[in-house]
Amino acid sequence: MGAELTQIKTDSGAGSAYQDGRMLKLQVSAGTGWPEQYFGDISIGNLATAKTVEAPVQRMVESYQSVWADTYDDIFQFILEQENVPEANRYVDIDMPEVSQESAASIAQAIQMMTQTFPQFAESPDVIQQALLTMGIENTSDAIAQLDKIAKESKGDVNVILAKALREFREVVKNGQT
Repeated sequence: MGAELTQIKTDSGAGSAYQDGRMLKLQVSAGTGWPEQYFGDISIGNLATAKTVEAPVQRMVESYQSVWADTYDDIFQFILEQENVPEANRYVDIDMPEVSQESAASIAQAIQMMTQTFPQFAESPDVIQQALLTMGIENTSDAIAQLDKIAKESKGDVNVILAKALREFREVVKNGQT
């Protein structure tokens, strides 16, 4: 008779806390432009949602890259001007990394299709540079010089050029990993 047998309330309010936290996260998401699943909770989306938000995110990041490339170019041009470098000699090449692997794959596919249609593009330094950048090779001028050297040594035999380039690429990768 002297004891009360009512159940102790054990509800911690975690469900409400989760919703409160999600609302705060959505505010940050709206303010920054990053979709909600980029903030660590992938349970709220699915593959279709992820694919839908990839294009806007990619454009947003590329836009930021463009702003920073322009900013760096302005800084470099100012420095070169202060050092009295003639305007004709003030060339700065700023390459930002690819935003996603899909864009790198699409660039590689576009280069392949373009060189099949227009074989003369395969010898264009700009096309070669873009292909090297797509493969993740940052110092393209050295790579192009090496390819030219191999081409001269092999007298233009494509199979020899590719075999030597592949062998040297494997050496670079092997040395880079040790």
